[in-house]
Amino acid sequence: MAKNERRVIKVDLREREEGCREHPILTFREIMDKMIRGEVDRVIVTVDTRTTPLFVVKAITKRMNLSFRILDQNDSRAKIEITRK
Repeated sequence: MAKNERRVIKVDLREREEGCREHPILTFREIMDKMIRGEVDRVIVTVDTRTTPLFVVKAITKRMNLSFRILDQNDSRAKIEITRK
């Protein structure tokens, strides 16, 4: 991977995989840990705001000193970009 290429993860946390019992917030936190370790530069995440409230996502990113930006939002779906500050 070239230096100027950014490592990006796109993840949809609206649906759990079959057999998955983990709450989407826990999955989100694991991805944020990857950012802190430098494994990922940018995350585009889609959430169901009924099960993963935006204020919780924003609080996690703020606590981890990451930037949070809503790219698109309607009804119960939000697409968010998370980057390092």
